[in-house]
Amino acid sequence: MIGSQAARRLRNQLLTLVAIVFAATALTFAVTEILPGDAAVAILGDTATEAEIKSLRTELGLDRPLIVRYADWLSNALTGDLGRSYRTREHISTMIAQRLPVTIELIIITQIIALGLAVPAGIIAAYRNRSGVDHALGGVSIGLLSTPAFVIGIGLIYTLSVALGWFPASGYVRPSDGVLGNLQSMFLPALTLALAEFPVYMRLLRADMIATLQQDFILVARAKGLGVRDILVGHALRPSSLSLVTVIGINLGRLVGGAVIIETLFAIPGIGQMLVNAVYQHDHFAIQGVVLVVATGFVLINLAVDMAYALLDPRVRHGVDS
Repeated sequence: MIGSQAARRLRNQLLTLVAIVFAATALTFAVTEILPGDAAVAILGDTATEAEIKSLRTELGLDRPLIVRYADWLSNALTGDLGRSYRTREHISTMIAQRLPVTIELIIITQIIALGLAVPAGIIAAYRNRSGVDHALGGVSIGLLSTPAFVIGIGLIYTLSVALGWFPASGYVRPSDGVLGNLQSMFLPALTLALAEFPVYMRLLRADMIATLQQDFILVARAKGLGVRDILVGHALRPSSLSLVTVIGINLGRLVGGAVIIETLFAIPGIGQMLVNAVYQHDHFAIQGVVLVVATGFVLINLAVDMAYALLDPRVRHGVDS
């Protein structure tokens, strides 16, 4: 049962959520206003007359003061209306609903691959601390950390797509058109992002497990004659995962922004690609909608991670009654 401390903590975090979302959307609204170019000119083209541009600006509401436009957008957003695209006149909420599942799928597959590589590697590196295996894994992680994600993506496209022909170089196949085709189209972009996340996860888990393996309860487990696998996976992994869970929570929100480049590189129709197109087209409502979704998702994910601490380590259950 949740105690008063936990309830107060949850309330404070929800207030923080509101404050962060408000600040992010307000800042984005201000930044889009000072970006070079004009949405009306971008829509009509350079050959449009001054009268046509002025008429379109009035129609889109761009001639009103910034604070008035933001207040109108915010009041509509609270009711679920994120406005319409300046170019296509399609509802922003509809555009996001169509593209968000693609980005979520990309992020989930990315995390599965990254953790599937990082957890065994981190355990092995901690158990074989300062051995040749540990140094080799450290060298690989440093190399991946120092390489931009788009460079990794280009290398994977050349190797696994162009040279070997195992996966498509770009494009997206929806699950309704075939699960296997969908996974093949998502593998390269997900692997690209996963290889950028793998070094952080692996090094963090390695450091925490080295400290955990020196604890008294591990010595007791060894004294009882438990096998290496039982000690590493059954006893050391769980208390060593707190920092890893924190970083995973942060990265889940960050990956939405990081997917912008990768979705563009691999022609994946997610909200990252939607954001890039909206910036090029000066589609302010589309930009605002994506920022709102990313900011809200980022804070909610970190709230869920914070609440998950109690499941991983009883020592953090300060607000839970017995």
